Amino acid sequence: MLKNIVDRVKEIKGGEKATFNEILLISLIFFGFMVVFTSVYRSNDSLSARNMEVEGVVKSIVWRTRNHGDPRIIVKDLNGEEKILSHYTIVLKPKELKVGDYIVKIKGDVYCTINNQFFRFSWK
Repeated sequence: MLKNIVDRVKEIKGGEKATFNEILLISLIFFGFMVVFTSVYRSNDSLSARNMEVEGVVKSIVWRTRNHGDPRIIVKDLNGEEKILSHYTIVLKPKELKVGDYIVKIKGDVYCTINNQFFRFSWK
């Protein structure tokens, strides 16, 4: 069956018109691959807020960015580097974190320490 599909694609490239069923089949295969790829990409734990790690002083905060309303927190770490914490699972509130606060977030933990007080950092 795969050989028949490959042969038909070659014929279409040669100038023949594809039928509706052939276009539908190719579209379903393409979107099937896209669904699998995006589900694997979204479930990748290395991208989650739980695996973020930082220790330093909060330099700036944007609570609702144009990126789906995700918060963006910029922290200047102990080495002087700026780290950006931005993810849809971050649940910190504006009353819990302010510019100038000292934050410690350990990789793998859903909690963080802000000025020596524990707060929930992410819901996942």
